[in-house]
Amino acid sequence: MKAVYIGFLANCDETIRKIKLENNFRIESLPFQKGFDLIRDIFKRSQLDTGSLIIQHGISGGSSEPIYYIIKEEHLTGEEEQLGSVNQTLLMKLMGESQRYCTEIVRLVRRYKKGNLLLPLQSVFIENDPGMPAMRVVEGLPNFYREIMHIEDSEVLETEEFLRDFLFPIRDKIVNLAFDSFEQSYKTGNRELSFISCMVGIEALLNPSDHDITYRVSRNAAALIGKNKEHSIYIFDTMKKLYVERSKIVHGNKGKKSIEGYLDELRNILREVIKTYLKAKMEKDELMRKLTEIGYCDERAWS
Repeated sequence: MKAVYIGFLANCDETIRKIKLENNFRIESLPFQKGFDLIRDIFKRSQLDTGSLIIQHGISGGSSEPIYYIIKEEHLTGEEEQLGSVNQTLLMKLMGESQRYCTEIVRLVRRYKKGNLLLPLQSVFIENDPGMPAMRVVEGLPNFYREIMHIEDSEVLETEEFLRDFLFPIRDKIVNLAFDSFEQSYKTGNRELSFISCMVGIEALLNPSDHDITYRVSRNAAALIGKNKEHSIYIFDTMKKLYVERSKIVHGNKGKKSIEGYLDELRNILREVIKTYLKAKMEKDELMRKLTEIGYCDERAWS
């Protein structure tokens, strides 16, 4: 008999299974109908409509698409098996530990790789014990952005390294503000608010003062994440363009043109800034000095 944790994923494709997790967690998939039946069985004692749940949270792209999930299984000892359906303590412990780990893993992957990867449904239960009702959590993040994550083979090792290096809580308040701003950009369906949230995150990491903010942040972003001279100039020009859009939003002059494309560009830059800022392993003041000193063609210590 086993205690099982399952966390269902949304907004991903089969490449998510390339990521190897630690602590006996693994990512698996089921054909849509089998996955649908599994969710239905887990929630059969509730009043939830399984079909609506799957569609609402984007757990599958349709009946032809698999359902992906994180799973961990713990074999029960003979004593634990004898406790049977009376033993809620084991499930509560497994849910608490698994929820913390998997929620943070999903957030980190989303910060590292483009795609709104979500963990909308989580559950623990005793396998083959119909008398034990499933404990479940419905993740609060709404699925406003059906942005599918696709991981190339060349990105797997770097993604896993990022997860190992930054899984534990980060004490830097500036980094946490950038993290929170990034997450907030996915939590609202208002694109203008999402855009401003991303700007807050970039400025938290790259704004050294209250003067010449547009130039300084644009130049620092270019110096930090630019791969070469041409790419750095592109980042600099793009950030200046995005600041024009920011000004239009905050002053109520946006007009009817959709900000969707600008938001995508800005969020991608913020994602790269967060990753590179963490890899640099410097205090903000020290990093600002380095970025001021280096040119677009100079070698970066964090590259």
